[in-house]
Order: sequence, then C-alpha cells, then structure tokens
Amino acid sequence: MPEVIEQPKPKEKPKRLSSMQKRILEILLAYPESTAREVATTYFNKPIKYKTKEYVSVHRSLRNLAQKNLVETVGGQMKWKRKTQ
Repeated sequence: MPEVIEQPKPKEKPKRLSSMQKRILEILLAYPESTAREVATTYFNKPIKYKTKEYVSVHRSLRNLAQKNLVETVGGQMKWKRKTQ
C-alpha cells in the first residue's frame, strides 16, 4: 500500500492594513453600525458629501476590509460594523 504524504497547508497571508483601514476599524469600534458617509465624516473631521474623493476613499477601504472579513454590512443596508472574532 503506498504511503500517503500530506501536502502542507498553505499559510494564510497576514492581513496587512493601511493606516486608514486601522483608523476606520477604530471608528467602527466607537460608532458601530455607521454608514460610509458617517465614517468618512469622522475620519476627516468635516462634513463629507456623497461621491466625493474622501467618501470614495473610505468606501473603498470598507470594501477591502469586508474582503478581509474584518467588517460586514448590517442587514441589506449600507451600514457597516466590525465583525466579532
């Protein structure tokens, strides 16, 4: 009977976060279930309008954090919250 050799499991890449992503996670910890606009307003400390470069930047970071399984949307709404580990 041939000997079965197990292949080593690929290691998960460490989840590297940008400074903006780290700050967004802190904001979501303080203000759970926030919209992207609310996160952007808190991050930039000024009123942010929809589809401005600041809004798009925060929304892109939120989507990347969702791909890394660190945040999730709340219900069917565009509200975000930190995932509990």
